[in-house]
Amino acid sequence: MPLINLIQETQTDSRQRARRARAFFLSFAGISLATVFGFGYLWIETDQAARDEESAKRKVARLEPMVKSIDANSKELGILSPRLATLEDAQVATDRWIKILGHLSVNTPEDIWLTNIRCVASDPTKPVTASFVGISTSQDSVANFLIRLQSSPDLVNVTLKQTQEKMVNSRKAIEFDISAELAGTAEAKPKVEGKEAA
Repeated sequence: MPLINLIQETQTDSRQRARRARAFFLSFAGISLATVFGFGYLWIETDQAARDEESAKRKVARLEPMVKSIDANSKELGILSPRLATLEDAQVATDRWIKILGHLSVNTPEDIWLTNIRCVASDPTKPVTASFVGISTSQDSVANFLIRLQSSPDLVNVTLKQTQEKMVNSRKAIEFDISAELAGTAEAKPKVEGKEAA
């Protein structure tokens, strides 16, 4: 009967099992270590996010009075804006009339006497119409006054409506009526929605 040497095979088999067991252990240790690092990283990130959230809440709480103040100021601005616009428009109109009256005071001939200045603003989309009524000693002075009014940048479409002779203190005089439009007083027409260009 032949002798079989099983010791070497057994040793080889036990060495392979030991290597496999070591490989499984190292794999398990590596996976466990990676899991621990992963959980640690997630815990640190979660903690950082919680701290950031608390910091943001503190900032919001600190800024809340400012936000309320801004809201209150915005509401007050909404209430005061129309009044401010009215005051600004009144200031523009006042400045325009100051310039017009200044122009009249410098450019009215000596033999012209204004007896009436009227303004009419019936349609906001059309300019304000001013009427200058007065008397003069001659038609030439009226023509001269008309040309001087036309040189004012605040008056456009200056036209002589009429002249007629009139007795003033037993003297003949020329009564005149000149109309003009105030530049920049027409509002833009509102756009009509729904109309399509043909």
